[in-house]
Amino acid sequence: MRRLASLLASAAIVITMSACSDITAVDALPSPAVPLDGVPAESTWPLPTSPLTEYLNVIWGLGLSQEEINRQEAESAQQFEETLAQCMREHGFQYVPNPASHGVVEIDPEGMWQPDNPEWVAQFGFGITVSPRGEPEFREVVDPNAEIRESLGEAEGRAYDIAMWGPPQPFPEDGNVNNPAFLRTRGCQGLAQLQRNEASNDAVIRSVEFFPIIDAINAHISENATFVTLADQDWAACMTDLGHPGYTRQWAVMEELVERRNALWSSGIFDDWDWETYGQANVNTHTELAELHQWEVEMALADLECRNATNFQQRRNAAIIERESQFVQDNLTALNALRDALEQRGLTG
Repeated sequence: MRRLASLLASAAIVITMSACSDITAVDALPSPAVPLDGVPAESTWPLPTSPLTEYLNVIWGLGLSQEEINRQEAESAQQFEETLAQCMREHGFQYVPNPASHGVVEIDPEGMWQPDNPEWVAQFGFGITVSPRGEPEFREVVDPNAEIRESLGEAEGRAYDIAMWGPPQPFPEDGNVNNPAFLRTRGCQGLAQLQRNEASNDAVIRSVEFFPIIDAINAHISENATFVTLADQDWAACMTDLGHPGYTRQWAVMEELVERRNALWSSGIFDDWDWETYGQANVNTHTELAELHQWEVEMALADLECRNATNFQQRRNAAIIERESQFVQDNLTALNALRDALEQRGLTG
């Protein structure tokens, strides 16, 4: 079953791609209501698909509904826990399957992000310093196995831990904790994770046969992420006219904002983060955070004005389709082989 982590990471990649391509002859088209790169807007989400995103939908199931994601994750968690319980029984220990411990990642509800709405932007900016998400739901999960582990004596407890996690050892030097050879040394947890990986698209994607095309996709995305287009240049000129010079591409504003936010985070300013208001209360009590939020709103309003004035997003979206169509043509055989391998295993979305 597909891993949700892969799905979400891939979704972020596709969104990033949408921000970074050359322009085409659609410059004369009227300006649409479009999302800020990387942040979905109710009016135009999802972004237009290209031949490449159609392949990525097959590889990572990006078009799945929230219900289907939850169903697949619940099924994967249940199988993981049953494998874990069976393995522990074979080592002489009781383990109660606890799929609730895996949790569920919820997708933001429709309409939460409205970066083309001036009133929304005036309140949230890009939604980084203060988020429209509101208070998250935390559900307490009681682990029935904690009591079992605590009831064991010292020697039996050590044996339980080794059965569960394998003997103590360093992590792989390359950081790949999903390497099958490493997982086989990680006790019952490793066995359960190995079987989960083999039942997902990870086993296909990580195979030596398909590494070159996955590497090519990642390289293509990286190139798009730093590509400065004529749309970026027009947007930058508009931003300069509004008193915000120094940017060569639209995404640079977000990068600067995140960098400044992270610097505040490192300073400990978020230690008392207010989850109920998702940052609004902190803005009201921290001068530095309030100043950053004010700058964010100012930049987001300018960005919105310049995106509309330059028909920015539609020009970029059209460029994505053109650039990615060429990528698919150049790599058609490898992409088809990867897609076919996934479909034969029933692992597509």
